[in-house]
Order: sequence, then C-alpha cells, then structure tokens
Amino acid sequence: MKLRIPILISILFFFVISSSAGAAQKRSGLAAEVQSAAKLLLSGSPKTEDVHQSLSALIDAVCMIADQDTKLPAGFRGKMQEASRTFAGNRIGPESESALKAAYRTLHGGKEFAFPEGVREIEEITRIAREHIDRSVREIEAGQSGQAADEILSFVLLVVTPVIR
Repeated sequence: MKLRIPILISILFFFVISSSAGAAQKRSGLAAEVQSAAKLLLSGSPKTEDVHQSLSALIDAVCMIADQDTKLPAGFRGKMQEASRTFAGNRIGPESESALKAAYRTLHGGKEFAFPEGVREIEEITRIAREHIDRSVREIEAGQSGQAADEILSFVLLVVTPVIR
C-alpha cells in the first residue's frame, strides 16, 4: 500500500505536466499561425487570394479562441462564427464588415470599432497593425486568449476597414 501512493502521485504529476505542455504547444502553434497570416498582409501588396486566405486564417484563429474561452462575452462566439461564414462567402464587403464589427461590439460591450483618428499614411497604419499582432502573440503565449482575440479582431478590422471605404 505504501508503494502505491508514490506511484499514484507520480502518475498524477505526469498527467498534469503533459497537459500543461500540450496547452503550451497549442498556444505556440496558434501564435505562429497568427504571425504567419499577418506577415503576409503586412508585407506590402500580396495577391487578392493571399489576402483572403490570410484574413480567413486570422478570423478562424479568433473563432478558435472564442470556442475555447468561456470568459468571453455571451454571444461573441456566435458573432465570430457568423463573421467567418460571411467572410468566406462574401470576402471583403459590406456584409463581412458588418459581421466583424458586430463581433467587435459584442466583445467591447456595445462600443463601436473606430479607425484610429488622424491616421492616413500606410506606414502608420502598418505600424499600428503590427503592434496589434505583436500584442496578440504575446497574449496567446501568456494564455490571455480574450485579449489575444481582441487584438487579432482589431487587426482584421484595421486592415479591412480602409479597403471598404
């Protein structure tokens, strides 16, 4: 009996450590996907299909976070799923913009997305966008998925809004 307790403790410890390592690997993979998708968008003038694939990957990343994070506001997951469906069928257009902005409003308690005031130069937009992605990656790696979702969604809206206007 005395031998069983240390063995059981060892087995329990192994499962705790392996589940933590799995979560860290998953976060690292998501962070790499976000960086890769954003890098293509920030690189200059990629092809239209590449832009669509990158934006879809970022929207899907937010959907994945929304599926797993129970602390996000009620309705956010559904709004992101709607945004994903709309974007997949409509690409960049008024319907997809509306769906993405509805998800943003849900995440921000009714506050509307606003393009940064006074920003007109592409270099400045790129800098702000890069900051959103850098913060999102840090938040993913730190296990702060709600903040990461916010940063990624803000990035997507920052990229999409000027295209629509």
